[in-house]
Amino acid sequence: MIRYQTDDEGVVSQPEYTLAKPSNGPNDRDHLTTARNGGQGRMSRTSRTILVTGSSGGLGRAVAEYFAGHDGWNVAATMRDTAKGGVFSDMHNVGVFELDVTRPETVRAAVEETVATFGRVDVLFNNVGYGGLLAFEETADESFRRAFETNFFGHLEVMRAVLPVMRAQRSGFIINVTSLAGLFGIPLQSAYCASKFAMTGFTETVKWELASQGIDATVLEVGGMKTEFAAHMTNSREVPIGDYDAYMRRMIPAIEAATKKFQANAVEPVEVASSVYRLVHMKRKPFRYHPTRDGKIIGVLKRLLPDRVFRKFSAMGLD
Repeated sequence: MIRYQTDDEGVVSQPEYTLAKPSNGPNDRDHLTTARNGGQGRMSRTSRTILVTGSSGGLGRAVAEYFAGHDGWNVAATMRDTAKGGVFSDMHNVGVFELDVTRPETVRAAVEETVATFGRVDVLFNNVGYGGLLAFEETADESFRRAFETNFFGHLEVMRAVLPVMRAQRSGFIINVTSLAGLFGIPLQSAYCASKFAMTGFTETVKWELASQGIDATVLEVGGMKTEFAAHMTNSREVPIGDYDAYMRRMIPAIEAATKKFQANAVEPVEVASSVYRLVHMKRKPFRYHPTRDGKIIGVLKRLLPDRVFRKFSAMGLD
């Protein structure tokens, strides 16, 4: 479970930041990957900084690379295993830091290293996710809680670490990555959908609160995208119940077939990354942002169709 430091009266304490310029000391580059020009390149002192979680692959990597490839940006590319950070080795404006959203000490350390290296955090791209294909009753309590620890509480942990920095700046933008699973329910994904719905509701609430501090927030409801996420979703029956045997025999292959069809028409992560770049530069940022065509269409249908009709449509023939 996530814990926060408290004082003797049990009141949660938050770190307060006094922003300073990045160090000019000889160990500056220890925080940075190898520079393009034989190790001589340096990050810009006037650039903005985006902190990206889950940067080792998929959308996180695409966003980190996209921003790093544009002038005026420094990138804090965070990941659980920094050995995978070699993909950024030729980018002088990228720092690779360890961050596991389920280990609060790594979250705090990554934010502190980002501020020490780049001086500020302008954008947080809250991106990690975990899910599986399981009927609710056949999902072990541990797995259900893991989905929330990663997809919800993990995101909150990163926000708690970053927000004091943004408050000190009186500016900042938080992008909480959900998915279309935060817009409508999907069979056999109760834990995943519930955690994404929770993230959406939470973000809609704190968007009001953070505005008083000059900070904005958006949920990125990603649709079909070509990543390995779906392939990594577990579909083992953790708590088998005989009454579900026939249902699961029918549903698992049907969902796998629907997923393959969905992936065939999906966009590359770099296309979504370019949409994220446009979102960051919008003057008026929406609460919900759909970076993919299917997401835009489904978002409209969700608003316009009666629930009964939309549920039939969103079931993709799986009902």
